[in-house]
Amino acid sequence: MSLSLLHEVTDMICAKCRASIAEGDKFCTKCGAARPESDSGPAPQNFCQSCGSTFTPTDRFCPKCGAPRSRSSSQSPAPHTEITATSVPSAPPRRSFKPILAFVLVLLLFALTAIGGVSYVVSRAKKKADQIRQGAIANDAAQALKFESTKDGNSGNPQVDGQAGENQSADAAMKKLVGDGADALMKKFMNVSSVEPAKLPEWKPAPADLVSSPSSKVPLKVSLSIVLTGTEVRGDYESILLVDSATDQQIHITGHQQFPNRQDMNTVMAQNGPNGFNASSLPAANEAVKINCSQIEFKADLENATSTPPYFCLQGREDKFPGTTSLGFSKKVFAELRAGKEVSFVAYENPMNAMFKSFKDLVSGSGDSADFLSRVLSSAPGTTPPPTPPIHIMLHRVGGDVAFPVIVNGQPSQLPALHITGTVSDGTNYGDAFILDDPDNPLFLASQTHINGTGQVTKIDWNSDKPNNPLEQQLQEEGRAKVYGIYFDFGSDKLRPESDSVLAEIAAVMKAHRDWKLRIEGHTDNIGGPESNQTLSSRRAEAVKKALAARSVSGDRLTGAGFGDTRPAARNDTLEGRALNRRVELVRE
Repeated sequence: MSLSLLHEVTDMICAKCRASIAEGDKFCTKCGAARPESDSGPAPQNFCQSCGSTFTPTDRFCPKCGAPRSRSSSQSPAPHTEITATSVPSAPPRRSFKPILAFVLVLLLFALTAIGGVSYVVSRAKKKADQIRQGAIANDAAQALKFESTKDGNSGNPQVDGQAGENQSADAAMKKLVGDGADALMKKFMNVSSVEPAKLPEWKPAPADLVSSPSSKVPLKVSLSIVLTGTEVRGDYESILLVDSATDQQIHITGHQQFPNRQDMNTVMAQNGPNGFNASSLPAANEAVKINCSQIEFKADLENATSTPPYFCLQGREDKFPGTTSLGFSKKVFAELRAGKEVSFVAYENPMNAMFKSFKDLVSGSGDSADFLSRVLSSAPGTTPPPTPPIHIMLHRVGGDVAFPVIVNGQPSQLPALHITGTVSDGTNYGDAFILDDPDNPLFLASQTHINGTGQVTKIDWNSDKPNNPLEQQLQEEGRAKVYGIYFDFGSDKLRPESDSVLAEIAAVMKAHRDWKLRIEGHTDNIGGPESNQTLSSRRAEAVKKALAARSVSGDRLTGAGFGDTRPAARNDTLEGRALNRRVELVRE
Protein backbone atom coordinates (compact mmCIF):
# COMPACT_ATOMS: atom_id res chain seq x y z
CA MET A 1 0.00 0.00 0.00
CA SER A 2 1.36 3.45 -0.89
CA LEU A 3 1.11 6.62 1.15
CA SER A 4 -1.90 8.89 0.40
CA LEU A 5 -1.21 12.59 0.52
CA LEU A 6 -3.33 15.59 -0.57
CA HIS A 7 -1.30 18.33 -2.31
CA GLU A 8 -2.57 21.80 -1.39
CA VAL A 9 -1.17 25.30 -1.64
CA THR A 10 -0.97 25.79 2.14
CA ASP A 11 -1.94 23.02 4.61
CA MET A 12 -2.21 19.44 3.41
CA ILE A 13 -4.24 16.49 4.69
CA CYS A 14 -2.23 13.38 5.50
CA ALA A 15 -3.94 10.50 3.68
CA LYS A 16 -2.53 8.01 6.16
CA CYS A 17 -4.10 9.42 9.32
CA ARG A 18 -6.11 12.42 7.89
CA ALA A 19 -4.28 14.88 10.16
CA SER A 20 -3.42 18.38 8.88
CA ILE A 21 0.17 18.97 7.70
CA ALA A 22 1.05 22.62 8.18
CA GLU A 23 2.99 24.51 5.53
CA GLY A 24 6.69 24.07 6.12
CA ASP A 25 6.33 20.73 7.95
CA LYS A 26 8.24 17.94 6.26
CA PHE A 27 6.55 15.14 8.21
CA CYS A 28 3.11 14.51 9.63
CA THR A 29 3.31 15.44 13.29
CA LYS A 30 0.80 12.72 14.21
CA CYS A 31 1.91 9.58 12.34
CA GLY A 32 5.28 10.58 10.86
CA ALA A 33 4.39 10.11 7.18
CA ALA A 34 6.59 12.15 4.84
CA ARG A 35 5.20 15.24 3.12
CA PRO A 36 5.66 15.00 -0.69
CA GLU A 37 7.66 17.55 -2.58
CA SER A 38 5.66 20.42 -4.08
CA ASP A 39 4.19 19.67 -7.49
CA SER A 40 4.43 23.25 -8.68
CA GLY A 41 7.81 22.60 -10.29
CA PRO A 42 8.86 20.16 -13.02
CA ALA A 43 7.36 16.69 -12.91
CA PRO A 44 9.51 13.75 -11.92
CA GLN A 45 11.24 11.86 -14.71
CA ASN A 46 9.84 8.46 -15.68
CA PHE A 47 13.21 6.84 -16.41
CA CYS A 48 16.40 6.61 -14.35
CA GLN A 49 19.15 8.71 -15.92
CA SER A 50 21.79 6.36 -14.48
CA CYS A 51 20.59 2.90 -15.59
CA GLY A 52 17.42 3.51 -17.64
CA SER A 53 15.06 1.61 -15.33
CA THR A 54 11.41 2.68 -15.17
CA PHE A 55 10.20 4.58 -12.10
CA THR A 56 6.82 3.84 -10.52
CA PRO A 57 4.73 6.89 -9.50
CA THR A 58 5.87 6.76 -5.87
CA ASP A 59 9.59 6.06 -6.40
CA ARG A 60 12.05 8.70 -5.15
CA PHE A 61 15.07 6.49 -5.83
CA CYS A 62 15.75 4.00 -8.60
CA PRO A 63 14.70 0.50 -7.44
CA LYS A 64 17.61 -1.00 -9.43
CA CYS A 65 20.64 1.24 -8.88
CA GLY A 66 19.49 3.56 -6.09
CA ALA A 67 20.07 6.82 -7.98
CA PRO A 68 17.87 9.75 -6.85
CA ARG A 69 14.93 10.60 -9.10
CA SER A 70 15.25 13.99 -10.73
CA ARG A 71 12.63 16.21 -12.34
CA SER A 72 12.25 17.21 -15.98
CA SER A 73 11.02 20.59 -17.18
CA SER A 74 9.69 18.99 -20.35
CA GLN A 75 6.93 17.21 -18.50
CA SER A 76 3.73 18.74 -17.28
CA PRO A 77 3.11 19.22 -13.58
CA ALA A 78 1.04 16.59 -11.88
CA PRO A 79 -2.55 17.62 -11.09
CA HIS A 80 -3.43 18.68 -7.56
CA THR A 81 -5.58 15.71 -6.59
CA GLU A 82 -5.69 13.33 -3.71
CA ILE A 83 -4.00 10.04 -4.46
CA THR A 84 -5.61 7.18 -2.56
CA ALA A 85 -4.41 3.67 -1.94
CA THR A 86 -6.74 2.31 -4.63
CA SER A 87 -5.91 4.88 -7.31
CA VAL A 88 -2.45 3.49 -8.07
CA PRO A 89 -1.21 -0.07 -8.55
CA SER A 90 0.85 -1.84 -5.89
CA ALA A 91 4.33 -0.42 -6.04
CA PRO A 92 7.67 -1.32 -4.54
CA PRO A 93 8.26 0.33 -1.17
CA ARG A 94 10.17 3.54 -0.75
CA ARG A 95 13.87 3.16 -0.21
CA SER A 96 14.44 2.77 3.52
CA PHE A 97 16.89 4.66 5.62
CA LYS A 98 19.11 1.62 5.91
CA PRO A 99 22.27 3.71 5.39
CA ILE A 100 21.27 5.68 8.47
CA LEU A 101 20.94 2.41 10.38
CA ALA A 102 24.49 1.62 9.27
CA PHE A 103 25.53 4.97 10.69
CA VAL A 104 23.87 4.06 13.98
CA LEU A 105 25.95 0.90 14.04
CA VAL A 106 29.01 3.03 13.34
CA LEU A 107 28.15 5.18 16.31
CA LEU A 108 27.70 2.24 18.64
CA LEU A 109 31.18 1.00 17.83
CA PHE A 110 32.62 3.73 20.03
CA ALA A 111 32.84 1.71 23.19
CA LEU A 112 32.55 3.04 26.70
CA THR A 113 36.04 2.00 27.76
CA ALA A 114 38.32 2.56 30.68
CA ILE A 115 40.59 4.73 28.64
CA GLY A 116 38.86 7.89 27.47
CA GLY A 117 39.27 9.17 23.95
CA VAL A 118 39.76 5.84 22.17
CA SER A 119 37.98 5.34 18.88
CA TYR A 120 37.21 2.43 16.61
CA VAL A 121 37.62 3.22 12.90
CA VAL A 122 34.72 1.91 10.87
CA SER A 123 35.19 0.36 7.46
CA ARG A 124 31.81 1.40 6.06
CA ALA A 125 31.83 4.97 7.24
CA LYS A 126 33.54 6.46 4.19
CA LYS A 127 31.29 4.64 1.74
CA LYS A 128 28.14 5.78 3.52
CA ALA A 129 29.52 9.30 3.81
CA ASP A 130 30.03 9.39 0.06
CA GLN A 131 26.46 8.22 -0.48
CA ILE A 132 25.17 11.10 1.58
CA ARG A 133 27.37 13.62 -0.20
CA GLN A 134 26.15 12.33 -3.57
CA GLY A 135 22.57 12.86 -2.57
CA ALA A 136 21.51 9.22 -2.27
CA ILE A 137 19.91 10.11 1.02
CA ALA A 138 17.69 13.14 1.52
CA ASN A 139 19.13 16.02 3.51
CA ASP A 140 16.63 15.46 6.27
CA ALA A 141 17.00 11.67 6.32
CA ALA A 142 18.21 11.65 9.89
CA GLN A 143 14.90 13.11 10.97
CA ALA A 144 13.26 9.94 9.69
CA LEU A 145 14.88 7.98 12.52
CA LYS A 146 11.69 8.75 14.38
CA PHE A 147 9.30 7.49 11.71
CA GLU A 148 8.37 4.55 9.54
CA SER A 149 9.98 4.50 6.11
CA THR A 150 8.34 1.59 4.23
CA LYS A 151 5.03 -0.11 3.68
CA ASP A 152 4.17 -3.67 2.79
CA GLY A 153 3.83 -4.43 -0.90
CA ASN A 154 4.53 -7.08 -3.49
CA SER A 155 5.53 -5.98 -6.95
CA GLY A 156 5.82 -9.43 -8.47
CA ASN A 157 9.45 -8.63 -9.23
CA PRO A 158 11.81 -10.84 -7.11
CA GLN A 159 14.55 -8.22 -7.13
CA VAL A 160 12.21 -5.49 -5.99
CA ASP A 161 10.52 -7.74 -3.45
CA GLY A 162 13.93 -8.74 -2.09
CA GLN A 163 14.68 -5.06 -1.58
CA ALA A 164 11.29 -4.74 0.08
CA GLY A 165 12.23 -7.47 2.53
CA GLU A 166 15.46 -5.67 3.35
CA ASN A 167 13.53 -2.44 3.81
CA GLN A 168 11.09 -4.12 6.19
CA SER A 169 13.98 -5.55 8.21
CA ALA A 170 15.59 -2.13 8.40
CA ASP A 171 12.24 -0.65 9.34
CA ALA A 172 11.82 -3.16 12.17
CA ALA A 173 15.30 -2.28 13.39
CA MET A 174 14.38 1.40 13.35
CA LYS A 175 11.23 0.75 15.36
CA LYS A 176 13.20 -1.23 17.91
CA LEU A 177 15.81 1.52 17.98
CA VAL A 178 13.21 4.06 19.03
CA GLY A 179 11.36 1.64 21.27
CA ASP A 180 14.38 0.47 23.24
CA GLY A 181 16.00 3.85 23.58
CA ALA A 182 19.66 4.71 23.11
CA ASP A 183 20.89 3.44 26.47
CA ALA A 184 19.29 0.02 26.00
CA LEU A 185 20.81 -0.27 22.54
CA MET A 186 24.22 0.73 23.86
CA LYS A 187 24.03 -2.04 26.46
CA LYS A 188 23.09 -4.59 23.82
CA PHE A 189 25.90 -3.68 21.45
CA MET A 190 28.43 -3.50 24.27
CA ASN A 191 27.37 -6.89 25.70
CA VAL A 192 26.88 -5.36 29.13
CA SER A 193 23.94 -5.05 31.48
CA SER A 194 24.83 -1.49 32.47
CA VAL A 195 26.64 1.44 30.90
CA GLU A 196 27.52 2.78 34.35
CA PRO A 197 31.31 2.75 35.00
CA ALA A 198 32.75 0.15 37.37
CA LYS A 199 33.40 1.53 40.83
CA LEU A 200 36.92 1.95 42.15
CA PRO A 201 37.86 0.21 45.43
CA GLU A 202 38.15 2.08 48.71
CA TRP A 203 41.89 1.91 49.24
CA LYS A 204 43.41 2.13 52.72
CA PRO A 205 45.04 5.32 54.05
CA ALA A 206 48.73 5.64 53.21
CA PRO A 207 51.21 5.48 56.11
CA ALA A 208 53.27 8.62 56.63
CA ASP A 209 56.54 6.97 55.63
CA LEU A 210 55.09 5.91 52.28
CA VAL A 211 54.54 9.54 51.25
CA SER A 212 58.12 10.52 52.06
CA SER A 213 59.81 7.35 50.77
CA PRO A 214 62.17 7.73 47.77
CA SER A 215 60.66 4.51 46.39
CA SER A 216 57.40 6.42 45.91
CA LYS A 217 58.95 8.53 43.17
CA VAL A 218 58.27 7.73 39.53
CA PRO A 219 60.63 9.52 37.11
CA LEU A 220 59.18 11.08 33.97
CA LYS A 221 61.93 9.81 31.70
CA VAL A 222 62.46 7.95 28.46
CA SER A 223 61.53 4.28 29.03
CA LEU A 224 58.67 5.08 31.44
CA SER A 225 55.90 2.57 30.67
CA ILE A 226 52.40 2.79 32.09
CA VAL A 227 49.82 0.00 31.79
CA LEU A 228 46.20 1.17 31.95
CA THR A 229 43.68 -1.59 32.63
CA GLY A 230 39.96 -1.69 32.00
CA THR A 231 37.47 -4.51 32.34
CA GLU A 232 34.38 -5.99 30.75
CA VAL A 233 32.39 -9.21 31.16
CA ARG A 234 34.93 -11.25 29.16
CA GLY A 235 37.94 -10.06 31.10
CA ASP A 236 40.45 -7.29 31.74
CA TYR A 237 42.28 -5.57 28.89
CA GLU A 238 45.55 -3.65 28.99
CA SER A 239 46.75 -0.59 27.09
CA ILE A 240 50.42 0.38 27.25
CA LEU A 241 51.72 3.95 27.10
CA LEU A 242 55.46 4.52 26.63
CA VAL A 243 57.59 7.66 26.86
CA ASP A 244 59.95 6.81 24.02
CA SER A 245 61.78 10.11 23.43
CA ALA A 246 62.26 13.55 24.95
CA THR A 247 63.87 16.91 24.25
CA ASP A 248 64.26 20.08 26.29
CA GLN A 249 60.85 21.24 25.02
CA GLN A 250 58.68 18.12 24.79
CA ILE A 251 58.15 14.43 25.44
CA HIS A 252 56.84 11.88 22.94
CA ILE A 253 54.35 9.22 24.04
CA THR A 254 53.33 6.15 22.07
CA GLY A 255 50.17 4.23 22.85
CA HIS A 256 49.49 0.57 22.11
CA GLN A 257 45.93 -0.12 23.12
CA GLN A 258 43.87 -3.28 22.92
CA PHE A 259 40.19 -3.96 23.51
CA PRO A 260 37.98 -7.04 23.29
CA ASN A 261 36.47 -7.55 19.86
CA ARG A 262 32.68 -7.07 19.93
CA GLN A 263 31.64 -10.05 17.83
CA ASP A 264 28.22 -8.60 17.09
CA MET A 265 29.95 -5.62 15.45
CA ASN A 266 32.39 -7.50 13.23
CA THR A 267 30.51 -6.70 10.04
CA VAL A 268 31.11 -2.98 10.42
CA MET A 269 34.33 -2.80 12.42
CA ALA A 270 37.77 -2.28 10.95
CA GLN A 271 41.07 -0.89 12.06
CA ASN A 272 43.98 1.06 10.68
CA GLY A 273 47.08 -0.81 9.68
CA PRO A 274 50.61 0.46 10.40
CA ASN A 275 50.60 2.32 7.08
CA GLY A 276 47.15 3.86 7.33
CA PHE A 277 43.55 2.77 7.07
CA ASN A 278 42.97 -0.73 5.74
CA ALA A 279 39.28 -1.38 5.19
CA SER A 280 39.89 -5.10 4.65
CA SER A 281 41.64 -5.48 8.02
CA LEU A 282 38.67 -6.76 9.98
CA PRO A 283 39.70 -8.48 13.22
CA ALA A 284 38.55 -12.07 13.48
CA ALA A 285 36.03 -13.01 16.16
CA ASN A 286 38.77 -14.17 18.54
CA GLU A 287 41.17 -11.27 17.90
CA ALA A 288 41.59 -8.07 19.89
CA VAL A 289 40.94 -4.64 18.42
CA LYS A 290 44.29 -2.83 18.32
CA ILE A 291 44.94 0.91 18.26
CA ASN A 292 48.42 2.38 17.84
CA CYS A 293 48.99 6.10 18.18
CA SER A 294 51.31 8.78 19.56
CA GLN A 295 51.10 12.19 21.20
CA ILE A 296 53.46 15.04 21.96
CA GLU A 297 53.32 16.90 25.26
CA PHE A 298 55.15 20.14 25.91
CA LYS A 299 57.22 20.52 29.06
CA ALA A 300 55.88 24.04 29.60
CA ASP A 301 52.40 22.52 29.85
CA LEU A 302 53.63 19.97 32.39
CA GLU A 303 54.38 23.00 34.57
CA ASN A 304 51.22 25.12 34.21
CA ALA A 305 48.44 23.58 32.09
CA THR A 306 44.89 23.50 33.47
CA SER A 307 43.22 21.30 30.87
CA THR A 308 43.19 17.77 29.45
CA PRO A 309 43.26 17.09 25.67
CA PRO A 310 39.95 16.65 23.79
CA TYR A 311 40.95 13.05 23.10
CA PHE A 312 43.92 10.73 23.43
CA CYS A 313 45.06 8.04 21.03
CA LEU A 314 43.31 7.80 17.67
CA GLN A 315 44.56 5.07 15.36
CA GLY A 316 47.59 5.96 13.27
CA ARG A 317 47.71 9.59 14.45
CA GLU A 318 50.34 11.72 16.15
CA ASP A 319 48.60 14.56 17.95
CA LYS A 320 49.67 17.56 19.97
CA PHE A 321 47.44 19.79 22.08
CA PRO A 322 49.29 22.81 23.49
CA GLY A 323 47.99 23.93 26.87
CA THR A 324 47.00 20.42 28.00
CA THR A 325 48.41 17.38 29.80
CA SER A 326 47.29 13.77 29.40
CA LEU A 327 49.42 11.57 31.70
CA GLY A 328 48.66 13.60 34.82
CA PHE A 329 48.00 17.05 36.24
CA SER A 330 50.48 19.89 35.76
CA LYS A 331 52.75 20.72 38.68
CA LYS A 332 50.79 23.93 39.29
CA VAL A 333 47.41 22.19 39.53
CA PHE A 334 48.85 19.45 41.69
CA ALA A 335 50.50 21.89 44.13
CA GLU A 336 47.24 23.77 44.64
CA LEU A 337 45.24 20.58 45.16
CA ARG A 338 47.82 19.20 47.54
CA ALA A 339 47.55 22.41 49.56
CA GLY A 340 43.78 21.91 49.87
CA LYS A 341 42.80 24.61 47.39
CA GLU A 342 39.90 24.46 44.96
CA VAL A 343 41.14 24.42 41.36
CA SER A 344 39.31 25.39 38.18
CA PHE A 345 39.97 22.83 35.46
CA VAL A 346 38.79 22.14 31.90
CA ALA A 347 38.06 18.73 30.46
CA TYR A 348 36.41 17.67 27.21
CA GLU A 349 33.85 15.03 26.45
CA ASN A 350 35.60 12.70 24.06
CA PRO A 351 34.26 12.85 20.48
CA MET A 352 32.83 9.32 20.50
CA ASN A 353 30.71 9.93 23.58
CA ALA A 354 29.63 13.28 22.15
CA MET A 355 28.44 11.46 19.05
CA PHE A 356 26.53 8.95 21.15
CA LYS A 357 24.94 11.78 23.09
CA SER A 358 23.88 13.41 19.82
CA PHE A 359 22.28 10.13 18.81
CA LYS A 360 20.43 9.84 22.11
CA ASP A 361 19.08 13.36 21.70
CA LEU A 362 17.95 12.51 18.18
CA VAL A 363 16.07 9.42 19.32
CA SER A 364 14.42 11.33 22.16
CA GLY A 365 13.17 13.98 19.73
CA SER A 366 15.30 16.87 20.98
CA GLY A 367 18.34 16.32 18.79
CA ASP A 368 19.74 17.99 15.71
CA SER A 369 20.01 15.66 12.71
CA ALA A 370 22.67 17.84 11.10
CA ASP A 371 24.85 17.65 14.21
CA PHE A 372 24.48 13.88 14.37
CA LEU A 373 25.36 13.35 10.71
CA SER A 374 28.29 15.76 10.96
CA ARG A 375 29.75 13.79 13.87
CA VAL A 376 29.23 10.46 12.12
CA LEU A 377 30.87 11.68 8.91
CA SER A 378 33.82 12.94 10.94
CA SER A 379 34.39 9.41 12.24
CA ALA A 380 35.38 8.19 8.78
CA PRO A 381 39.01 7.22 8.21
CA GLY A 382 41.38 10.10 7.68
CA THR A 383 39.15 12.68 9.36
CA THR A 384 39.57 14.65 12.58
CA PRO A 385 36.83 14.46 15.22
CA PRO A 386 34.79 17.68 15.50
CA PRO A 387 35.39 19.78 18.60
CA THR A 388 33.36 19.08 21.70
CA PRO A 389 32.33 21.75 24.21
CA PRO A 390 34.63 22.28 27.20
CA ILE A 391 33.48 20.96 30.56
CA HIS A 392 34.37 23.35 33.38
CA ILE A 393 35.13 21.46 36.57
CA MET A 394 36.02 22.50 40.09
CA LEU A 395 38.55 20.06 41.56
CA HIS A 396 38.80 19.32 45.28
CA ARG A 397 41.05 17.11 47.36
CA VAL A 398 39.27 14.50 49.49
CA GLY A 399 40.92 13.41 52.74
CA GLY A 400 44.50 12.24 53.08
CA ASP A 401 46.63 10.08 50.85
CA VAL A 402 45.67 6.49 50.10
CA ALA A 403 47.99 3.53 49.52
CA PHE A 404 47.51 2.76 45.84
CA PRO A 405 48.39 -0.84 44.86
CA VAL A 406 50.41 -1.20 41.64
CA ILE A 407 53.18 -3.35 40.18
CA VAL A 408 56.34 -1.21 39.96
CA ASN A 409 59.27 -2.56 37.97
CA GLY A 410 57.90 -6.08 38.25
CA GLN A 411 57.29 -5.98 42.01
CA PRO A 412 53.96 -5.61 43.88
CA SER A 413 54.15 -2.17 45.49
CA GLN A 414 52.14 0.70 46.92
CA LEU A 415 52.32 4.35 45.94
CA PRO A 416 50.86 7.36 47.80
CA ALA A 417 47.92 8.89 45.93
CA LEU A 418 45.74 11.97 46.35
CA HIS A 419 42.01 11.42 46.00
CA ILE A 420 40.53 14.18 43.82
CA THR A 421 36.86 14.74 43.04
CA GLY A 422 35.33 17.13 40.53
CA THR A 423 31.99 18.92 40.29
CA VAL A 424 30.45 20.81 37.39
CA SER A 425 28.64 24.17 37.58
CA ASP A 426 25.32 22.74 38.82
CA GLY A 427 27.04 20.85 41.63
CA THR A 428 26.79 17.45 39.92
CA ASN A 429 29.69 15.09 40.53
CA TYR A 430 31.86 14.77 37.42
CA GLY A 431 33.99 11.92 38.70
CA ASP A 432 36.93 10.90 40.85
CA ALA A 433 40.65 10.57 40.22
CA PHE A 434 43.66 9.30 42.12
CA ILE A 435 46.92 11.12 41.46
CA LEU A 436 50.45 10.06 42.36
CA ASP A 437 51.60 12.21 45.30
CA ASP A 438 54.81 13.24 43.60
CA PRO A 439 55.27 16.99 42.93
CA ASP A 440 57.71 16.23 40.12
CA ASN A 441 55.46 13.77 38.27
CA PRO A 442 51.80 13.78 39.41
CA LEU A 443 50.59 10.90 37.25
CA PHE A 444 46.98 9.79 36.90
CA LEU A 445 46.73 6.42 38.67
CA ALA A 446 42.98 5.81 38.42
CA SER A 447 39.86 7.63 37.33
CA GLN A 448 36.14 7.07 37.23
CA THR A 449 33.75 9.33 35.33
CA HIS A 450 30.35 8.85 33.75
CA ILE A 451 31.76 10.23 30.48
CA ASN A 452 34.94 8.16 30.10
CA GLY A 453 34.28 5.15 32.35
CA THR A 454 36.77 3.59 34.76
CA GLY A 455 40.48 3.02 34.23
CA GLN A 456 43.31 2.05 36.55
CA VAL A 457 47.08 1.88 36.28
CA THR A 458 48.18 -1.63 37.22
CA LYS A 459 51.85 -1.57 36.16
CA ILE A 460 54.60 1.07 35.97
CA ASP A 461 58.09 0.34 34.66
CA TRP A 462 61.19 2.23 33.67
CA ASN A 463 64.84 1.40 33.05
CA SER A 464 66.54 1.53 36.42
CA ASP A 465 70.20 2.11 37.13
CA LYS A 466 70.50 -0.84 39.53
CA PRO A 467 73.55 -2.98 38.72
CA ASN A 468 71.88 -6.26 39.72
CA ASN A 469 69.29 -8.02 37.61
CA PRO A 470 66.30 -8.63 39.95
CA LEU A 471 65.12 -11.56 37.83
CA GLU A 472 68.50 -13.26 37.94
CA GLN A 473 68.81 -12.54 41.65
CA GLN A 474 65.40 -14.10 42.43
CA LEU A 475 66.19 -17.24 40.47
CA GLN A 476 69.56 -17.56 42.20
CA GLU A 477 68.25 -17.00 45.73
CA GLU A 478 64.72 -18.39 45.63
CA GLY A 479 64.71 -20.64 42.59
CA ARG A 480 61.50 -18.97 41.36
CA ALA A 481 60.58 -15.59 39.87
CA LYS A 482 57.24 -14.00 39.04
CA VAL A 483 57.35 -12.15 35.71
CA TYR A 484 54.84 -9.37 35.00
CA GLY A 485 56.43 -7.83 31.93
CA ILE A 486 55.25 -10.45 29.44
CA TYR A 487 52.13 -9.30 27.60
CA PHE A 488 49.67 -11.23 25.46
CA ASP A 489 46.84 -10.17 23.19
CA PHE A 490 43.47 -10.18 24.91
CA GLY A 491 42.28 -13.76 25.48
CA SER A 492 45.14 -15.11 23.33
CA ASP A 493 48.57 -16.74 23.51
CA LYS A 494 49.98 -14.25 20.98
CA LEU A 495 52.84 -12.29 22.51
CA ARG A 496 52.71 -8.50 22.23
CA PRO A 497 55.83 -6.61 21.08
CA GLU A 498 56.12 -4.98 24.52
CA SER A 499 57.25 -8.39 25.83
CA ASP A 500 60.49 -8.33 23.83
CA SER A 501 62.65 -6.61 26.46
CA VAL A 502 61.74 -9.08 29.22
CA LEU A 503 62.14 -12.07 26.91
CA ALA A 504 65.60 -10.78 25.97
CA GLU A 505 66.41 -10.40 29.67
CA ILE A 506 65.41 -14.01 30.40
CA ALA A 507 67.45 -15.25 27.44
CA ALA A 508 70.49 -13.31 28.69
CA VAL A 509 70.16 -14.91 32.15
CA MET A 510 69.96 -18.38 30.60
CA LYS A 511 73.05 -17.73 28.50
CA ALA A 512 74.92 -16.55 31.62
CA HIS A 513 73.91 -19.73 33.49
CA ARG A 514 74.19 -22.51 30.94
CA ASP A 515 73.65 -25.18 33.58
CA TRP A 516 70.17 -23.86 34.45
CA LYS A 517 66.93 -25.40 33.29
CA LEU A 518 63.63 -23.57 33.58
CA ARG A 519 60.02 -24.58 33.92
CA ILE A 520 57.77 -21.89 32.47
CA GLU A 521 54.42 -21.66 34.25
CA GLY A 522 51.39 -19.84 32.92
CA HIS A 523 48.79 -18.38 35.31
CA THR A 524 45.51 -16.50 34.72
CA ASP A 525 42.86 -14.67 36.71
CA ASN A 526 39.49 -16.34 37.29
CA ILE A 527 37.51 -14.63 34.50
CA GLY A 528 36.52 -17.01 31.72
CA GLY A 529 36.01 -20.32 33.54
CA PRO A 530 38.43 -22.99 34.81
CA GLU A 531 38.63 -25.05 31.62
CA SER A 532 39.32 -22.15 29.25
CA ASN A 533 41.79 -20.60 31.70
CA GLN A 534 43.66 -23.88 31.98
CA THR A 535 43.94 -24.14 28.22
CA LEU A 536 44.96 -20.50 27.83
CA SER A 537 47.66 -20.69 30.52
CA SER A 538 49.18 -23.81 28.90
CA ARG A 539 49.24 -22.16 25.49
CA ARG A 540 50.83 -19.02 26.91
CA ALA A 541 53.55 -21.01 28.66
CA GLU A 542 54.28 -22.77 25.38
CA ALA A 543 54.40 -19.42 23.54
CA VAL A 544 57.04 -18.12 25.97
CA LYS A 545 59.03 -21.35 25.56
CA LYS A 546 59.02 -20.92 21.77
CA ALA A 547 59.99 -17.23 22.06
CA LEU A 548 63.02 -18.13 24.23
CA ALA A 549 64.02 -20.92 21.88
CA ALA A 550 63.96 -18.34 19.07
CA ARG A 551 66.42 -16.32 21.16
CA SER A 552 68.96 -19.16 21.16
CA VAL A 553 67.92 -20.84 24.41
CA SER A 554 68.01 -24.57 23.78
CA GLY A 555 64.58 -26.19 23.89
CA ASP A 556 65.83 -29.10 26.04
CA ARG A 557 66.48 -26.60 28.85
CA LEU A 558 62.88 -25.45 28.89
CA THR A 559 59.57 -27.03 29.86
CA GLY A 560 56.12 -25.48 30.02
CA ALA A 561 53.07 -25.94 32.22
CA GLY A 562 49.75 -24.15 32.66
CA PHE A 563 47.88 -23.80 35.92
CA GLY A 564 44.95 -21.62 34.89
CA ASP A 565 43.40 -19.81 37.86
CA THR A 566 44.21 -22.52 40.42
CA ARG A 567 47.17 -20.72 42.03
CA PRO A 568 46.14 -17.09 42.53
CA ALA A 569 48.70 -14.68 43.92
CA ALA A 570 46.00 -12.20 45.04
CA ARG A 571 42.24 -11.68 45.21
CA ASN A 572 40.32 -11.79 41.95
CA ASP A 573 37.71 -9.15 42.81
CA THR A 574 39.84 -6.09 41.96
CA LEU A 575 41.75 -4.93 38.88
CA GLU A 576 45.02 -4.84 40.80
CA GLY A 577 44.48 -8.35 42.18
CA ARG A 578 43.74 -9.85 38.78
CA ALA A 579 46.81 -8.08 37.35
CA LEU A 580 48.93 -9.94 39.92
CA ASN A 581 47.29 -13.24 38.98
CA ARG A 582 47.92 -12.86 35.23
CA ARG A 583 51.58 -13.76 35.18
CA VAL A 584 54.35 -16.05 34.02
CA GLU A 585 56.49 -17.74 36.64
CA LEU A 586 59.96 -19.15 36.04
CA VAL A 587 61.12 -22.07 38.17
CA ARG A 588 64.65 -23.48 38.22
CA GLU A 589 64.74 -27.25 37.80
